[in-house]
Formats: sequence, structure tokens, C-alpha cells
Amino acid sequence: MCAIGAVYRKLSARRQKGKDVPNKITLPALPLSGGCQCGAVRYLVHAAPEVFYICHCTECQKQSASAFGQSLRVKSTAVTITGEMASFVRGSASGNDVACDFCPQCGSRLFHHRAQYAETMNVKAGTLDDTRWLKPAGHIWT
Repeated sequence: MCAIGAVYRKLSARRQKGKDVPNKITLPALPLSGGCQCGAVRYLVHAAPEVFYICHCTECQKQSASAFGQSLRVKSTAVTITGEMASFVRGSASGNDVACDFCPQCGSRLFHHRAQYAETMNVKAGTLDDTRWLKPAGHIWT
């Protein structure tokens, strides 16, 4: 799980002890909604996200064509998707495969997930309809 694993475990431990979590997210009403640039793919997230983080690794830089990628980790079972998706699988620096889901019409990357963490997936947070509430728990691979 690399660096985000450490951030996630630390935040989870604080929550379990009843302590405040830095940069705690104040969510808008659920479900969260989002979609691709052309509108052919839409999604809803029906449960609160686990963590939002900014990743500066080279893979996130490539997928976002910028200095970082934004990932909102959610439970896989909490996401419903409408529209046709395409996917490709690539290897990561850790040696694990990452499945990357995108709209086949406009090419917008919407999600990525790993088989060894099937219970969760990452929503590319910039694809949410409302991003004003997002506050990252941390920046990794800086």
C-alpha cells in the first residue's frame, strides 16, 4: 500500500481512539455524484469516503498530466456506475497490478483499483460534480 497505507493506518487509529482527524472532511449530502468529461459515464458514491489524498508519484503525474493525482478512497460496494466503461491494467512500482477505468468516448480516467484491495477503489476526485468540500488528509510521494 506504500506511503498512503501509513497515512490511512494513522488516521484510522486516531478515529478508533476517538481522536480528531486532521483535515477532517465535512461531506455534502450523500450520494456523491460525478462523471466523465463528455457525460457518457456517471457514478454515485453512496457511503462516506475513507480518505482523500494527493499523490505526487510519477504514475499519478502521468495519468493526470499534472504534478499530482487526486484520489478519494471509497468502498467498492458503495459505488454505482451508469454508462459503458473501458479498463486497462498496468503494473505499478510495487509490482502489483492496477486496473484503471475510464470513459471510452472522452478518455477521462474515473477510477483505479487493485485486486489485492478489492474491497476499496479510488475515485479520481476531480471527476466529482462538487469538489469544494475536498480537503486532503495528506500529500504522498512528494
